[in-house]
Amino acid sequence: MSGDVSELRAAFCEAYPLYVARVLVSRGISIDETVADAIVEGTADLDGLLTDLGRISATEQRSSPLELFRQALRPIDAALATSGVPVPAVDTGHVAVHPWDRYQLSPGSSRMLGERAYDAHVRWGVAKVMAFGAFDDSPRVERPDSGSRQPERPRARLLVNETDVAHVVHSLQDLGYQLVDADHERSVVTIVDIDHGDAAKAISDTVSTHGRVIVYGEAIDDLQAMALSAAGVWKVVSRSDIMTRLDAVLPAIG
Repeated sequence: MSGDVSELRAAFCEAYPLYVARVLVSRGISIDETVADAIVEGTADLDGLLTDLGRISATEQRSSPLELFRQALRPIDAALATSGVPVPAVDTGHVAVHPWDRYQLSPGSSRMLGERAYDAHVRWGVAKVMAFGAFDDSPRVERPDSGSRQPERPRARLLVNETDVAHVVHSLQDLGYQLVDADHERSVVTIVDIDHGDAAKAISDTVSTHGRVIVYGEAIDDLQAMALSAAGVWKVVSRSDIMTRLDAVLPAIG
């Protein structure tokens, strides 16, 4: 996976100053010397963070490249405060995922970093899913704009209560997965709410036919978790994990 990380590191570091400049200009913020120095510092921080990521095996990585990109924006936030730039009073459309991100600089998706960074992030994500054994024999599709070939997006299946559907679908799409519409379609992962009426049958059927299964619930005790694992369930997590930190449960694709 080292080749993928090297390309991703180069693409993200190339995108970093351009992304920051584009965001600031769009908000009418001038890039003074303090901010310019912060861009250099942030780019170097990102390079170091992604270099460290490349030294860790795919199955042991706990941070995604996009999370590291966001972390590397910290010097920009500090520089804007030092330069006296007012904190945005309205939602800018960016993701304030850290308490220090007062200026809402964090990109919500690698799509916001440009085509090269986005493609590198997708390839990294697919490689990581393959490392977990959940994306074997993946189909390949043509990109009509470039003619190059790349793995199709991993597909996810849901069996969750109606109140959770919209949020989980949105989170999965943000992570780069596509949703399966028909029961016969192959998926790499199925997310099942243990409190759903058809959960027991779905877990049994899905373990043997549709890749890996993640089961979640409000109050799954240790005995239930052990039984589910014995039945072949890949991961047993809390409802909070699914609703607030799905990126810690599933690897991000892009």
